[in-house]
Amino acid sequence: MIDDIERDGFAGPFPVLSRKERGRLLPRLIKERQKKKVWSKASAVANHHYYKIASDPRILELVRPILGEDIILWAAHVVVRRPDTEHPFHCDVESSSADGGFLTVWLGLENTNFASGLKFVRGSHRYGATVQEIKARLGMNATENSDT
Repeated sequence: MIDDIERDGFAGPFPVLSRKERGRLLPRLIKERQKKKVWSKASAVANHHYYKIASDPRILELVRPILGEDIILWAAHVVVRRPDTEHPFHCDVESSSADGGFLTVWLGLENTNFASGLKFVRGSHRYGATVQEIKARLGMNATENSDT
């Protein structure tokens, strides 16, 4: 896994939660999503369901070899998309430092499969700039992109 991350910038997928666990967790996170927040990803510090899943030993077992023992849950939120909705390529601001020291964990909770999950640009962690920065330099709109 560490070799995959160093080479490609990502690793996985890894099965973590059972169908039953995902079914119990999703309604709780959806309910939290409806609450007004200062920042869309502030649920990481405002809701114990996010803490509970982020501190699950099965997730920490995957994260610790990369980050070590000193781990901070910085941002968390639920993304709900309609079928066939494209999610634009981007780099989350909280994980865009060229110095590293961060890791994003994405959990597919419902109606997810290989085709509907996240898409990655292999090796983009070595570009020295985010996808948004490169697009801006090229005069491209950051929200208009596709892998097709």
